[in-house]
Amino acid sequence: MRTSNYGYNTFLIFLVFLEVSSSSSTYSSVSTSGKRTVSINETIVSPGNVYELGLLPTDLNWYLGIWHKEDIFKQFIWVANRDKPFSISTGTLKFSENNLVLSDKDNSYVWSANMNRGGVRSPMVAELLDNGNFVVKDSNNDEVLWQTFDYPTDTLLPEMKLGRDKKTGINKVLTSWHPDDPSRIGYSLQVKNQAGLFELFVRKRKHETWEYIYRSDPWDGRRFGDMLPELLQLDYVSPNWTWNVEDSYFTFLITGQYNNSRLTMDEHLPQIFTWESEIMMWNLSWHRSDSYRKYQICGPNSYSSRTTTFSVCTCIKGFDPAFHENWSLRDWRGGCERTTRLNCTGDHFVQLKNMKLPDTKDVTVVMEIGMKNCEKRCLRDCDCTAYAYVTILKGHAGCVMWTGALNDFQNYSVGGRDLYVKVAAAIDHGDETNQTITTKNTKNKGMGRTLEVTVIIIIGVVVVALATFATYYYWKQHNRRTIITHGGPSKTMIMNEIARQTRCEFMNFVHVAEATNDFSEANKLGEGGFGVVYKGTLPNGNTVAVKRLAITSSQDIFSFGVTLLEIVTGKRNIEYCNYYRGDSLLDYVWRHFDEGNILHVVDPNFVDSSLVEEELWRTIQVGLLCVQNDEDDRPRTESVA
Repeated sequence: MRTSNYGYNTFLIFLVFLEVSSSSSTYSSVSTSGKRTVSINETIVSPGNVYELGLLPTDLNWYLGIWHKEDIFKQFIWVANRDKPFSISTGTLKFSENNLVLSDKDNSYVWSANMNRGGVRSPMVAELLDNGNFVVKDSNNDEVLWQTFDYPTDTLLPEMKLGRDKKTGINKVLTSWHPDDPSRIGYSLQVKNQAGLFELFVRKRKHETWEYIYRSDPWDGRRFGDMLPELLQLDYVSPNWTWNVEDSYFTFLITGQYNNSRLTMDEHLPQIFTWESEIMMWNLSWHRSDSYRKYQICGPNSYSSRTTTFSVCTCIKGFDPAFHENWSLRDWRGGCERTTRLNCTGDHFVQLKNMKLPDTKDVTVVMEIGMKNCEKRCLRDCDCTAYAYVTILKGHAGCVMWTGALNDFQNYSVGGRDLYVKVAAAIDHGDETNQTITTKNTKNKGMGRTLEVTVIIIIGVVVVALATFATYYYWKQHNRRTIITHGGPSKTMIMNEIARQTRCEFMNFVHVAEATNDFSEANKLGEGGFGVVYKGTLPNGNTVAVKRLAITSSQDIFSFGVTLLEIVTGKRNIEYCNYYRGDSLLDYVWRHFDEGNILHVVDPNFVDSSLVEEELWRTIQVGLLCVQNDEDDRPRTESVA
C-alpha cells in the first residue's frame, strides 16, 4: 500500500482543519459568472459528500487534487499539476476566456484545463461528481466539455476508461508517482490494440525512451489472461472491455457496498483499494501475488513456467538452446533455435497447452473461421510459424497467426490457451506442457572423456574483468588467488595460492590436473567448504591450493552466492545486516535486481571498469540463484560452473 510523506503531512493538516472547521467553507460547483477560492479550508465537494477537490501540500509544494472527503490521510486520486507544483497555498478557480483556470493572488494563471472551445460563449459550470469525476459542462444542455476522467494520473476509478478515445485521440494511461510526491516515477499502465487483440502493458521510462517490462495475456472476453485472474474472486469487481467505432477501452464496475473502490498504480504494480467507512481509510483488497515476470525473459522460441521463486525457461519441442553454456547458467535471453528448418512440405504442429499467447506485435487475426480452417491457413502459409484459435471478445473468436520467432509467452498451471507451433516433419508430435530440456554434455577433448570435475566461477566473459578487479580490490587483503580455466571458456576454478603472487593467471584444466597429480590422494590437503582441497605445484614452481567442488553440492552453493554478491557490491553481508538492522545484503540486491536497477548496487569500481551492464547483470543473477531460500531451487554446482 502506498504510504507517503504527504499523507502524514495532510493528516496533521487535517487535525488543524478540525480545529478551524468553523472558518472553513465548501462549494459544489463553479459557474461562468462566478469564482471559487480553493485552499486547505475552502474546497469543492461532491453533492453526496463523497469526494473533495482543493489544494494540499507536500513539503513546500502545493497541488490541486481530488481525494475522498472522509480520508484522514487525503490521498490523491487525481492531481492537476503533478509535474508543476505550486508555491501558493490559496488560489482562485474560475472561468476565463472559455477556459477553467487557477490563478494566484496576482491573478496570474498557475494551471489551466486547456479547453479548446473556439469562439463559443455559452455559459459553463464546473462541478465535482460523486463518482470522483470533476467535469465542465455546458449549462444549456449538460454536454460534458472537459473532465478529469479523460486525464488520469495514477488511479482508475469505476466507470473511468483506460485506452484510446478514437474521436479525440486522447490515450488514457496510468502513470505511477513517487511515494512522497505526485511527480511521475516512470512506470505506466496502458492498453493496446494489437491487430484486434487487446493487451495491458507496463512500461518503464529509461532516459528518453520507454521500455516494456510486462505484457498481459490478451483479453479473453472476461479478463486479461494472467493480469487479473485474482480479480474474479472479488465478486463485486466486474472488469469490462468495450470496442466500437468511437472507443476502445478497459474499465471496471463495482457493485454493492464497495462502490467506492479504485485501481492504483503503486510504483510499478497495480493494486485495488476499497473504501472502509468504519476506519475512514482505503483498504488494500487486491494486489498481484508475485512481481511481474519481466517482458521476454526467456528469449525467442522458449517459454517460462513458475517455480517457487524464479521462472524457468523451456525450449519448444524441435528447438534447442541457442547458447548451451548460458542456458545451463539459467541465462535464457538467447532463447532457442530450430533443430530442423521448416520446408513448407510435410510440416506439422506441436501443441502447447495452458499457455499465455506469444507477443502479438506482428500477428494476423482472422475472425470467425473455425479451428480447422485456422490450422489450414497456417499450414498453407510458409511464413506462418504458429497459430491459436481463441476468444477475443465475448461471443467472438478469431484465428491468430504468428510469423517469425515467438516471444514473451509462458505456461500456466491452470487456464491459458492452446498454442500450436509449426515444426518440421522430422519432429514428433507431442504435448509440450511438461517438457523439460536437458543441456548437451560438454566434453573435454584433451582429456578424451566427459568432464566430471566441475568447479566454481563467474561465467563467460565476466571472468576476466571480474578476476582482474577482484585481485586488486578483494583478494588484496587475503591470500592471492589464481583463476584457472578448465575444459573451455565456461569451466573455471578458483585457486588459493600459497606462494603470494601479484597477478591473475589463466590456465587450462589439464595443467591443473597435472599440478595436483590428477587430484591424487597424496596431494589431498583436506575437505570442507565447497569440496576437497588439493596441493598443487605449478610449472613455475609456485605452490597452490586447489578446491575441487563436490558435483552434487547445493548447500555450499549458497556460500558461493553470498561471496559472489559481496564481491560485486563491495559490501559484506554480515556488516550490511548489522548496519541496516536486519535487512540483508541479499534482500538489498534482489530488490534492485527485480526492479532492473543493478547499477545501484554494484561497486563503483566495477561501474567505472570495462565491464558492461549485461555482464554485471549475469553475474548478479548467478549469485541470486545460489542464495534462494529453498535449497531445492538452488542450482547444483555443475550448472554454475
